[in-house]
Amino acid sequence: MKKGNSFAAIILVLTLVLIIGELLVTEAKVKCDIKELSPCDPAFTSSQPPTSKCCDKLYEQRPCLCEYARDPNLRPYVKSPNAKNAAKRCRILTTLC
Repeated sequence: MKKGNSFAAIILVLTLVLIIGELLVTEAKVKCDIKELSPCDPAFTSSQPPTSKCCDKLYEQRPCLCEYARDPNLRPYVKSPNAKNAAKRCRILTTLC
């Protein structure tokens, strides 16, 4: 392998490590508070489409969604068909918890 190719490969690997590390740190900073999803109340409780603020909050709270789904008090709120539809419209991938 040529020196130029080796250098480019090393730079690529270091860049990927930095990007992945930043993503992990960003997700670790999220405070799981169901009140953060209050902009989504209309979309979760009716057939109204989610607002952009709701979508932003859903995206921000992604690391917390499984925690909310495991809570028996919150499960009906976040697992409702309307909530699932809001997540789908916001292009938030919901994982199996």
